[in-house]
Amino acid sequence: MKKIRQFFVVISIASISSSLLFNTVKLFGSYFQQAPTEANTEVTSAASKLADQARGYELVLQREPKNQIALEGLAKVRIELNDLPGAMETLEQLIRLNGDRENYKKQLAQIKHSMSH
Repeated sequence: MKKIRQFFVVISIASISSSLLFNTVKLFGSYFQQAPTEANTEVTSAASKLADQARGYELVLQREPKNQIALEGLAKVRIELNDLPGAMETLEQLIRLNGDRENYKKQLAQIKHSMSH
């Protein structure tokens, strides 16, 4: 009788231990799987917002091709989106309109430098 009792105690302990271990692994596993997904969603969301901003500036520029605020905003957004050829084009427009602005020339030079490396 004593051996049967010991057998059931061992089986119970093993069952409880495996259940706790399984649930702990499941809990932490789901946590680590969700973290990258949430980060990817945030990055996608940020890129989507930037793309929306770019479209807004482009719409303004369709009506007012020389709108300096829209051109500056579009250049900034394109740089943030890593659309360097698009940013170069926009900065070149700004330089044609405002040849005396050194900051446009510096930004253009930096982009050309980064594209050559």
